Amino acid sequence: MRRRTWVAAPGALIPLAACLLVYHAASRNDAVTVEERERRLQEAMPDGSWTIVHETEVEGYLLSGARGGRGQSALAVFEPIGGGRYQLREAVSHGAGVITNNVRIQDTWYDVIWFGGAVTEYAEVSYVVGRESQGPYRYDTSEMEVICRPAPANEYSISAAYYDGEGTQYQ
Repeated sequence: MRRRTWVAAPGALIPLAACLLVYHAASRNDAVTVEERERRLQEAMPDGSWTIVHETEVEGYLLSGARGGRGQSALAVFEPIGGGRYQLREAVSHGAGVITNNVRIQDTWYDVIWFGGAVTEYAEVSYVVGRESQGPYRYDTSEMEVICRPAPANEYSISAAYYDGEGTQYQ
């Protein structure tokens, strides 16, 4: 009887171990950490070795600004999928300069802006809606923050410029 109990215990551990392995593999692929999100960017855009420099949370979504190994910049949107996990929803990259992108989060369209080049002190974002100018809206960028603001209308143009402490402009 003892022998039968001893054989049954390892048999019960096998399904438990299999479940833990599946859970661990799934959680590893769900972009929980910055390193996992960087890996997702690398898979989506293999033309660069991506390092996430800054992330901003908007309505549970993570907006990530990343630098590539060859001077590239990228903006990525990670969508929450529950339990602190995220999946890559979209990403855009640019050789150099300011990146702007539109992203819909819930029912709102946002303009997402990021510059992964030189260290800057502030950014100015301006719009033209119809024939009317709006802005400039000024943002502190000393921490390389990703800028996110609701889109002003369905049709408009946007311009963004970053400035360093010397007044040098980057577009």
